Amino acid sequence: MPRHPALAAGRAAVITGGASGIGLAAAKRFAALGMKICLADLNQEVLDRAAQQLSGATVVTVPTDVSRLEAGSGYWASIFGASSTASTPSPRQ
Repeated sequence: MPRHPALAAGRAAVITGGASGIGLAAAKRFAALGMKICLADLNQEVLDRAAQQLSGATVVTVPTDVSRLEAGSGYWASIFGASSTASTPSPRQ
């Protein structure tokens, strides 16, 4: 089956609910394709455990509640522009 061009090495995937379940499964698949991963979920400890399962991938974790509008602005800033010691995925490559 042909792959969508967005699913390519070096591209970035932002996954809300990414610390478990379908979100984590998607993150594993995207990491296997060589994509950069940004996981967002409620709990930093759970995010850290999920990130450990993506060894070898570039991973950024962002604890946030995307159901709260005010939390969303901090979430996007942390992905696309905040200074961090983590390697932040580029929105376009």
